[in-house]
Amino acid sequence: MDEIRVNDLASRFAAICGEAHVEAGDGIGPRYQSDWLGKAVSEPAIVVRPASTEEVAGVMKICAETRTPVIPFGGNSGLASGTIARAEDQVVMLSLERMNKVRKIDAPGRYMVAEAGCIIESLHHAAAAEGLMFPLVFGAKGTAQIGGALGTNAGGLNVVCCSSAPSPCSTPCTKPASWRFSPSTRPTASRNGGTTSAPNTCSCPPCTNAIRSCRASP
Repeated sequence: MDEIRVNDLASRFAAICGEAHVEAGDGIGPRYQSDWLGKAVSEPAIVVRPASTEEVAGVMKICAETRTPVIPFGGNSGLASGTIARAEDQVVMLSLERMNKVRKIDAPGRYMVAEAGCIIESLHHAAAAEGLMFPLVFGAKGTAQIGGALGTNAGGLNVVCCSSAPSPCSTPCTKPASWRFSPSTRPTASRNGGTTSAPNTCSCPPCTNAIRSCRASP
């Protein structure tokens, strides 16, 4: 990606997320330049850190318009090089680390609303404060984020009794056209202690398939 284009995209992203949350070229920090083991080198053209779904949608709209590839970046705790960007691909790395709030915990309903950048261990603490347990547990719990756990179908130590990560979730989705769909009602408890997805009011194939694949086992 030539310097003029990088600067143009970076300035457009900064208008959405703030200058402090956009890094480009030599200004990109070492955290984004290698995998978890430090063996694979990552060379994104730009790193952007949105703080809300609306900001994510704004960034994705620009990337769609300019046909710029995007790699989502969470805790970077995976071992399959999923966050590695090749220089020739001229990638925008979308880090969700600022989206780290637990928005709501419904103890009677046994569900929480959490942003994609929440660290798994922080969800354990939030649930424990309400006398509950968040069952997803694995070695990288202090670094991994819930968005990455969902995206990789993480199982963890309790997968046999509590199912894998996507089963208890109703996940909002953001489209490149700068609009988003959020499930309209809270999750519904299932017999295995997990939850099913909320009813889907969007009929496009990606949404329909995602909701269908995220339903808990009966």
